[in-house]
Amino acid sequence: MGAVIGLNEMGVSMPEEISLVGFDNLPFARACRPALTIVSQPTEKIARETAQIMLERLEGREALPDHIVRKLQTDIFYGEIHKETRMSKDYLLGIDIGTSACKVAIFNKNGKVMASANGDYPVYYPHEGWAQQKPDEWWHAVCGAICECLETGNISGEQIAGVGIDGQSWSAIAIDHEGNVLTDTPIWMDTRAQEICDRLNNEIGSENIFNVAGNSLQPSYTTAKILWYKENMPEVYNKIYKILQSNSFIAYRLTGAITQDLSQG
Repeated sequence: MGAVIGLNEMGVSMPEEISLVGFDNLPFARACRPALTIVSQPTEKIARETAQIMLERLEGREALPDHIVRKLQTDIFYGEIHKETRMSKDYLLGIDIGTSACKVAIFNKNGKVMASANGDYPVYYPHEGWAQQKPDEWWHAVCGAICECLETGNISGEQIAGVGIDGQSWSAIAIDHEGNVLTDTPIWMDTRAQEICDRLNNEIGSENIFNVAGNSLQPSYTTAKILWYKENMPEVYNKIYKILQSNSFIAYRLTGAITQDLSQG
């Protein structure tokens, strides 16, 4: 606790019974020799409660100098604990999932690029009209590029205030309830579902489909790819929990949250 270390450095003797919280600060714990030291993160709530206890227990004892009391109240009550070591969140991280590579960059709050890196991966063409990728290869490339950016920019992950993710549209990443990828995903240039689209556009009517969905039924779009799973890979289709896009897949791997960008799909 920065304020309490400051008190000790000023030559103030701290009573053993008021030294309640160490806040991961071993020098403070050793200096005060407290009967009880709780190792904890320096949250503002804990700091406020601790400071109040300390001030209450000082009542009836020889008064501390006013400037030290003010320092204790200001430094702890207003979240200035560990000011010398706590890292401010000054940077934004951007991730783009491209067709041939991912691109990662770290920006400061003025938009200046502090570090950037790429990570490549292949597109697979197992049959005519097929173009697919392995989402786990995206993930590995993203992880490598992020680590490279943090290292070259001399930036800690704790300094990242927010993350933005975009990527290629019209994927169909099938995951199960555990988040496992069930099969390679067809990407935007894949046309394997052309026959399904032709059949349904003829049976239902392309205009009717557009009026309901707001999009035409084309093999590059996600809906057609899901229908292709159903008709051609029932063993995969029956295990599907969610279908993700490229950016929502990376967001899921980073956070565990299932999301959908409204501009994709």
